[in-house]
Amino acid sequence: MRVNGELQRAHAHITPWGGGIRLADGLLATVTRAPNGTDDQWHQSTFQRDDFGNVRQIIESTRSAPSLTTTVTYDDDASFPSTVTNAAGQTTRLSFDRDWGAPDGIVDPNGMPCSLATTASVASSVASVPTA
Repeated sequence: MRVNGELQRAHAHITPWGGGIRLADGLLATVTRAPNGTDDQWHQSTFQRDDFGNVRQIIESTRSAPSLTTTVTYDDDASFPSTVTNAAGQTTRLSFDRDWGAPDGIVDPNGMPCSLATTASVASSVASVPTA
C-alpha cells in the first residue's frame, strides 16, 4: 500500500468472506477462517519463517482438535525446499534444478519416486505419482 507516495507494509486485512489475514514484514503470517464462527468452523494457519522469509513451519489450529504442524527444511543455500514433513511424521523429499528452479525429483513418504516432466516452458512441471 502506498501512503503519500511511499510504500507502507500492510499489517492486517479482513477478507470479504469473513476470514482474517495477518502479515508480518510484508509476508503472510496467519490466515484465520471464520474468525467469529463456531468452534467447528474456526481454523487458523500460522506460518513461521526463517531469516530469509522461507516458511519453516505451518501450524494448523482449530478450537476442537490439537494443532497439527508441517515442517519444511531447505537446501544449504536456503533457496529450495528439500523436505516437507507432515504432522504424522511422513516426509516427502524434494530436489530442484538449481539453474532453472524447476523441481527435478520428488520422493513420497513411502520412498516412491514421482515422475516429473517439464515442458518447454520451465514454469510448468507435471508430476505423476506411480500407482501400485
